Amino acid sequence: MVAQHFAHRHGQRLHKLLLASTLAWSDEVNNRISQSWIESNAAGGLDLRYSASVPWLFSSRFLAANAAMLDDMKEMAGMVDWPAVIRLINGVKEHDARNWLQQIKLPCHILLGEEDRLTPLYQAHLLQERISGSTLELLPHAAHVLHIEAAEAFVRSIFRFCQP
Repeated sequence: MVAQHFAHRHGQRLHKLLLASTLAWSDEVNNRISQSWIESNAAGGLDLRYSASVPWLFSSRFLAANAAMLDDMKEMAGMVDWPAVIRLINGVKEHDARNWLQQIKLPCHILLGEEDRLTPLYQAHLLQERISGSTLELLPHAAHVLHIEAAEAFVRSIFRFCQP
């Protein structure tokens, strides 16, 4: 969402815009998901917060195939500055770019995991419809955390888009 705002305010400083696993606005479902994470942390700390968030972030296939990795990822999640995450969540809740997306006049590539539950396809379609000339690519068998779940496909897509 930061990239959307930067492109809106400072588009003349950019040549291209890449949007991955992002929203045009935070709807009621997303607001409730993020609120559940805040409440989970308050009620049960990292253990409950992590358990509540993981199904929203990864595909079923990834979770089944990488169960051993989940403990390490939980440890990394525990290192995050939680008050900073709450500020980020509150910023996401306030984000609504629907009225100005059409003002972005840059080549734009939108990446989304085909199985992303957190940033659903209708959001990517809205971004594509409102940013003239933008392209949308769905990464198969991936959910929200593309850089972990579909790292190679994610990087290949970025390189293809960024080539001069």
